[in-house]
Amino acid sequence: MFVLKSRYKKCVNELNGLRSLNEKRLTELNELSSLNEKRLTELNELSSLNEKCLTELNELKTAASAAGGPDQRQTQFLGRLRELQLTKFESRPFMLAPNQSWPVPGKPCEFVGQMILEAPVGNLSARFTINGKPFDEVLFPLPWPGVKSLYWFSEIEDLGGFKLVCDRIPEGVSELEIRYVEKGRTERSRASSTYFIPIREEESPLPDAARRIRVIGTDSIEGFRSSGYNDFKRLDLICREFFGRELAGMGRVLDWGCGSGRVTRYLAAEARRHSNLEGIHGADIDGDNAAWCGQNLGINSRKIPLYPPTDFSDNWFDLVFGISVFTHLNEEVQFKWLAELRRIIRPGGILLTTVHGLTAYQYVGMPPSRPELAESWAPENSGFFISGNNAQLDGFIDSNDYYLNVFHRSEYIRKRWSEYFEVLEIIPGALGTHDLIVLRKRA
Repeated sequence: MFVLKSRYKKCVNELNGLRSLNEKRLTELNELSSLNEKRLTELNELSSLNEKCLTELNELKTAASAAGGPDQRQTQFLGRLRELQLTKFESRPFMLAPNQSWPVPGKPCEFVGQMILEAPVGNLSARFTINGKPFDEVLFPLPWPGVKSLYWFSEIEDLGGFKLVCDRIPEGVSELEIRYVEKGRTERSRASSTYFIPIREEESPLPDAARRIRVIGTDSIEGFRSSGYNDFKRLDLICREFFGRELAGMGRVLDWGCGSGRVTRYLAAEARRHSNLEGIHGADIDGDNAAWCGQNLGINSRKIPLYPPTDFSDNWFDLVFGISVFTHLNEEVQFKWLAELRRIIRPGGILLTTVHGLTAYQYVGMPPSRPELAESWAPENSGFFISGNNAQLDGFIDSNDYYLNVFHRSEYIRKRWSEYFEVLEIIPGALGTHDLIVLRKRA
């Protein structure tokens, strides 16, 4: 009788195990289905954006044809762009397509993407590497249909696509470092020509879809992870290049505008390995996201007001970084925050922050319908320009008129921001289409 009960119990356990396994596989299938739907949505959004730009240009061409000659507005606008020396790309970061398969150690993997190639490309001498070694196969440059029409103002060809093949991702690696090297190309940092992809399992939980959307504009888990890791590693690389230390080793660090921890999740994990988690801080005007970071990433995170001051002590931080914050503030608020950041950073401390500079303006296609954007780069103008409102945080901050879309000219940064900090460097395209400003508080 005891044997029968034992066998019965064993069978029940096996059945429960099979049931649990089936439920797990069903969950995985549902996640894969959801993932495919998200990727399709992302591709449709990109396609819609390109179609919008092409539609505008086709309307101009149609108007030109009806008039029996070149469109006067576009011709005049192109002349003005050339006069302002805006037709040559300041930075040409390479970009991976959003629907990449996630690399798995021991398995083959391929990466596809695009980058701007200015004519002529016949004598182009370039190579791609993965973790310092050549790819097993490189197809480059490939056709990039529509790019010549999208970036109509520049002398480029319908080329720039690439496909990079690795027959086997090495075992035991924690990340992939994909690098583009072009003979004769000068760069202020390797960050603008390097792409980082995480391999190891993450220690921290991911925020829910609503919190991800407020940070990157979509609920894509892959987009949240890959963009956050890539930006973290590029900031880390810049700290090594300029200051000889990794980001997690810079002392007391503040992520100003932390959102739901897109970047700081990786900084916190690195600091935890160095027993320096107490030195990592986050702050955001979105109190819900700031609270999530404190509860889930283990960092000191808090809500801050739309306008300074904050309750941080004077000379408190060794380094502050802010990604896509000054890209959304009006000029008066910008100066208030520069003064506040100067107050809370120690003498000799560092501020790393991004702006929409010429790189961002060129990558949106310099639409002829917005000639005022180009005029913001004219020497006689200030170099600061608000292109419109941004509704991404509506309902989650105390004002729906606070969050804007803003462009900065490099000359403006060097002139006006130097009233608050020493401007060490401006790195075009350091974080995708964002330019990175490297500043130091004077002693």
